[in-house]
Amino acid sequence: MCGVACNLFLILATILLVTDAATPWVLPSGCTEYKSDMGGTQAAKGACGTHDTTKRWSGVARLCSSFDGADGNPPPAGLCSGCTTTFIEDDVIASEAHCLSFDPDTPPCCDAPGDSKATVCDFTTSSPAPDFKDGRTWYVVAGADTRTSGAQIIIGKVLSFAARSTGPPPGYDIYVAHVDRKCELCDKDYDVTPIPLASDYPAIGAAATHVFTAGTGGDDGRPYAYRQSLPNVLNKPVGSSDSTEPCRRQGVLMKPEVGNPLQIFDTSGSPVFVQECDKDVLHGFHGNGENGAWCTESETEVNGKRYMCEVLQLVQSQKEWIQKKVTEWTGRKTLRDSCSTTGYREDSDPYKVAQYGCRSDASRVASAGSDDFFATFHKCSGAMRHGATVAIVTGSVVVASVVLMFV
Repeated sequence: MCGVACNLFLILATILLVTDAATPWVLPSGCTEYKSDMGGTQAAKGACGTHDTTKRWSGVARLCSSFDGADGNPPPAGLCSGCTTTFIEDDVIASEAHCLSFDPDTPPCCDAPGDSKATVCDFTTSSPAPDFKDGRTWYVVAGADTRTSGAQIIIGKVLSFAARSTGPPPGYDIYVAHVDRKCELCDKDYDVTPIPLASDYPAIGAAATHVFTAGTGGDDGRPYAYRQSLPNVLNKPVGSSDSTEPCRRQGVLMKPEVGNPLQIFDTSGSPVFVQECDKDVLHGFHGNGENGAWCTESETEVNGKRYMCEVLQLVQSQKEWIQKKVTEWTGRKTLRDSCSTTGYREDSDPYKVAQYGCRSDASRVASAGSDDFFATFHKCSGAMRHGATVAIVTGSVVVASVVLMFV
């Protein structure tokens, strides 16, 4: 008779056989492959994704750090310049801190001093981040179309920022911001559906969706600055070089042979979504490419071509911090939740995964690209703590799933 352990082994063996070879991603018509200036990695530009005509991803918008149209006029006449951002609440957005010009060249900073060796992030004209030195006003425009100044629709004005910016992966690269949806220049009736933060970590091989709205391919990409989506397969483990906070980042090999599209540049801060309770949730952000550090050289360099190893900034371990900012800004003690019967979680509810503080990662990431990096790589075990749903995928289509319970 085959017991629990035997049955589990047979299930796992079946899954491995089915998922061993993902359906390769095929370059669509209107999408061009080219060799980028980002480490010489292969990339794609143009109409590479599915145009979001159904507004499923209306929560994916564009943060405008400036309006610099040819006429030089201020908004709404000027052309918006800035990264993709995501509404996680009606009046709160999130994305990557380097989109605010907090990057590895600026000193590490956190949202509060605490026990961190990092300073507190400064968003005044005294900030080390260049984009704040001129005292500019930041806006949010709808992500449906930002190809021309006439097409873009202002839907928010940023009131406050908070960030964790502590260096290259596994350092933090994330911000949240409070947005006024009723500002003077805003389209106050524009419909936006916020997308909740994920609560748990998906299994390796899970199907995901990458959504972006900024231009692709630099100056030539503005004609494609509308909301598009692409399938992703989360084919690398969640992990970190830090054993005390291992569930912060996830590598994604951007190579068609493994089911992922080529990297799309000029889309920093763009979200990756998975599903929880059959609903879309925010898993993390694209925008940090670590060529070879989180993937092996044999994976990234094939037949004379080099492929990007993207390292997602995850959100699951940041929910407690984000909740505190939402409460500080709005007084609300809830966050949207895909699995709650009310659609919200209370701040007193337990979190499904460990929540992390913020501290300087400068010393831990100094050798991130060295040969001994994987000697200190720690996989996240959070997804397996209570069980995991393992998706059997062919390309981006889930054809079956099996729930594994560990008792």
